Amino acid sequence: MKTPFDETLARAVDDIFAGRDLDYQNALDLSRASGTELTDLFAASTKITRRLRGNSLDICSIVNAKSGACSEDCSYCAQSVHHRTGVAVYPL
Repeated sequence: MKTPFDETLARAVDDIFAGRDLDYQNALDLSRASGTELTDLFAASTKITRRLRGNSLDICSIVNAKSGACSEDCSYCAQSVHHRTGVAVYPL
């Protein structure tokens, strides 16, 4: 028997495979997954990834070369000179 979450997940996968974006409510419903629903969500995400990206993987890494003195303004990074994070500052 399909649960409402199962139906939401199936609709999301179908939309993505059809080239449509997820609507806000669908994404919000999926974000509330818990317990065994998470296993189903992860399996669906793997299925989507394999179909759209194959087995390739892009990797990005941050090298701490300019601690606290990086000129970029990346909102997630503690090394940016644009944010007061309290990290030790040293040059390249």
